[in-house]
Amino acid sequence: MHSPAPHVPHNLGQKLTAAVRPFQREYDQMTLGDARRLLARHSFKIPVLCSLNFHGNGALKKITIRENLKQKPPYAWQFAAALPLFTSPEQGAGELRSACFRWIAENSAAKFLKEGRHKMFEMPDADIEALLRKISEYGPYQKVEYRDLSLLTIRRIAEMEQGLRSGESKHARLFRHAARPKPVGFLKELEEESAAAIAWRDDEVAKGYTPLHSFEYASWPDEERVVFAYRERLCRDAF
Repeated sequence: MHSPAPHVPHNLGQKLTAAVRPFQREYDQMTLGDARRLLARHSFKIPVLCSLNFHGNGALKKITIRENLKQKPPYAWQFAAALPLFTSPEQGAGELRSACFRWIAENSAAKFLKEGRHKMFEMPDADIEALLRKISEYGPYQKVEYRDLSLLTIRRIAEMEQGLRSGESKHARLFRHAARPKPVGFLKELEEESAAAIAWRDDEVAKGYTPLHSFEYASWPDEERVVFAYRERLCRDAF
């Protein structure tokens, strides 16, 4: 595997729902006429900025949602989304899920690159280009689903590594390699995750279930497909 799994808090869905509920209540008294006047230009959804706040131990503390009718660009710690008002909080949380997943993946990619927790530094340019061809581009308006989190993270690391290489000499790359952090336990972390994924797959087979992998994983080796599917399962459990 090229990088660790992006961190998806185990209570992400619960926290998103809890954040949506009071936000929607602010508009409970709005008439349909008021909604049309306010939201017609926004496809009848409220543009919002969301941020995830964490405890010191990395656990998710809360999610903050703020109205963004002027559609200001988000800061690095925020993600922009659009929230329907006249739905349940659970449906509203589902509407925010894709933008939240994208932020988690891209934030994780930047963190892994900074910490040196990826395998792409020593990959030849041609291998990085082949990797980018294998993974969807994930344009700004493309939905990010459970199956996409790891793939988007890997793609962003590859893109950033490729961008760094475009403006540096071989000597500068060697210097960057020497200066980058040496992550402790990175390979062991990947090995333990792979073992857990295989054990999960074998347990599913023993129960009589046929493992079904997303079509996005079709071109990857079997061991990596299992890890992707395992990560996808954990992500679904968090929501």
